Amino acid sequence: MNTVQAMAENNLIEIQFIGSGGQGAVIAAKLLAHAAAVAGYKCQSFASYGALRRGGRVDSYVRISESEVLIHCKMYEPDYLVIMDESFVDSTEGLPKVKSGGAILINSNHSPDSFSSLGDLKIVTINADRIAKEQGVVLPNGVPIINTTVLGATVALLSIIDINQIALAIKDGKIPDPEKNIKAAREGWCEITDVGKKITISKQGESQKKSPELYPVYNYEKMVNCHKCMLCYMLCSSLAITLKKNPFSLSINNGLCARCGVCIEECPKKIISLGVEN
Repeated sequence: MNTVQAMAENNLIEIQFIGSGGQGAVIAAKLLAHAAAVAGYKCQSFASYGALRRGGRVDSYVRISESEVLIHCKMYEPDYLVIMDESFVDSTEGLPKVKSGGAILINSNHSPDSFSSLGDLKIVTINADRIAKEQGVVLPNGVPIINTTVLGATVALLSIIDINQIALAIKDGKIPDPEKNIKAAREGWCEITDVGKKITISKQGESQKKSPELYPVYNYEKMVNCHKCMLCYMLCSSLAITLKKNPFSLSINNGLCARCGVCIEECPKKIISLGVEN
């Protein structure tokens, strides 16, 4: 069942974004709702947060309808699920059940068949980190801001909102560097629309060359400048940083790291930077 058919039958489309704090899941949902309103639909956008400032899970929701949206509760079975960090696929917090005929979009450099454990659903993957970096949509510390890229891909899946309406929403939303973000959104849209094989689960199981995952790493040559403030250790919301006091050392567990970038931003001596996974 495609988006148009679902809306014709139920008069309502529900989209849920799942991301880490700092990835922009809330902004992505707001921009999608804004674009849907420009397209003439009734819409609703809201979010739920965990207690963590950054790196914790954020769920954002969008409802799009041809008539007034009268439901105001949390979503439990969306039509479309957008996962902005593939680590949530195996998260202990779990994923919501997606309606039959729905689709899941995952920010990953893995092929769709890598996520066949999610069941008999349409799986789409997009390497939003790569696209955001290529378009220059990054924080000063080099961490990519992926929400507009993911948004462009989401719109391609929905097919009821034009990518130009997303561009207008980005401009109206006073997003920093709007032109870069619009280019990232268009690239995300093109990745889905131009490559049809991305829309269905791969049956070939073909291996693909994977770009390396980037994680925060300590520059041990600069560690002589460390004054042991331990801000990185105290602010890490995913508890990925290990501290040893005697002798003093810090290390990052990439298996736990949410790649939120807070350790890079807050390090006063700039000892931490993005690097290839150990």
